[in-house]
Amino acid sequence: MVEISYNDEFEELRCIGRGNFGAAFLVKHRNPPPEISESYFIAKKIVLGQLSTKEQEQALLEAQLLKDLNHVNIVSYRCSFVDKDVLIIIMEFCEMGDLSYHVKKKRAKNESFSETEIMNWFVQICMALEYVHRRRVLHRDLKSQNVFLTANNTIKLGDFGISKVLENTCDAALTV
Repeated sequence: MVEISYNDEFEELRCIGRGNFGAAFLVKHRNPPPEISESYFIAKKIVLGQLSTKEQEQALLEAQLLKDLNHVNIVSYRCSFVDKDVLIIIMEFCEMGDLSYHVKKKRAKNESFSETEIMNWFVQICMALEYVHRRRVLHRDLKSQNVFLTANNTIKLGDFGISKVLENTCDAALTV
């Protein structure tokens, strides 16, 4: 059996963001199978070598958590790779960027979002949170940079990197 690598499957187009533990790249599927209609994805690369053992476990947990979450308002997982001590998580590409970008753009123009648009986004975020909470998952990093928009104005909650999976409903997250 031949194992396919990240570089065999995807072509990196450009870096679209950097964080404390890695970077996100816009990638294109080199030879998409017929069942995949999308051609662009996000590759979140996390350098495992510079993380503690606990942080490495959390990074691998994020990939598993994303794989298990399936909701219209959550960035969808496609696949993952570990290549040369780098965890690469392939996810859905939200072509309109994050909510933070749109807030800054409106502010620069001294404009506001419509009440209808805000309420629509709020409801979609609540639906995503209700879904993950039913699965005993806390996001723990809700901010406009982790809320993404698609071309049809669908909200997608993303970046579950520091999420906590609760063992039972009496557990509590005690971080600030």
